[in-house]
Amino acid sequence: MTTTADTSRVATASPQEDTKPRWRFAASLGLYGAALGAFVVVSNVVGLTSKFAVDADTLPSEDVLYFTIVGGLTGFVVAGLTGYLINRSTRAFASSTPRHALGILPWAALGATYWVAFSLLVGGITLPQANVVLAYVDGAIPFVDFVGFSLDTIFGVPFRMVSEGGRFMYTAISAGLLFALGGWVIDRLAVSANAPAARYGSPLVAALLSAIVIAFLLLLPPPVLWHIGNVTTATQLYR
Repeated sequence: MTTTADTSRVATASPQEDTKPRWRFAASLGLYGAALGAFVVVSNVVGLTSKFAVDADTLPSEDVLYFTIVGGLTGFVVAGLTGYLINRSTRAFASSTPRHALGILPWAALGATYWVAFSLLVGGITLPQANVVLAYVDGAIPFVDFVGFSLDTIFGVPFRMVSEGGRFMYTAISAGLLFALGGWVIDRLAVSANAPAARYGSPLVAALLSAIVIAFLLLLPPPVLWHIGNVTTATQLYR
């Protein structure tokens, strides 16, 4: 005999389970977006440094790590939030009203959204504030200046989104395109009628694509990164 408590547990178990594919998809897309974001920021910074146009020496590891973290966190937020918002129901094999994969045109629009949102966010908020935090941690500024500079970053967000975020637009175009293509593949796996493919396919593909992006970031010589991240008008405007 089924009690009221048992019925309640059965009724509440399904919605809790249904959120797992949504979070899995968001995390998978966020991981891929983080790798693309790291590549954009590092290559953009290299592109604004004229010596790397001809200098094939290895990039300073501390700088690469710093800008990778900043770009990665920003990309994860933008892509992860995108994945969470567009995945409003369960995978196909677990629901009578399944969520279908988006077509290539909606993903092209999402790629453009990632391109613009990432550029504005990293230039207007995350990179300026990260610079303030780093200066405080290194002891270059006292706590009072840390608070003051942080407030300045907050109140200057609209201006910095245009002035600083604009310089990431050039490099982030390719990231937006790759985000659209990779997201389309990840999305199709996430709604597969095959349970193992839906459960493990999207995270594995996201990890593979992310590893490829990071490998390019680490293995490409600085002059190549300089050409990827450099646009003549942007370097003249923002130096």
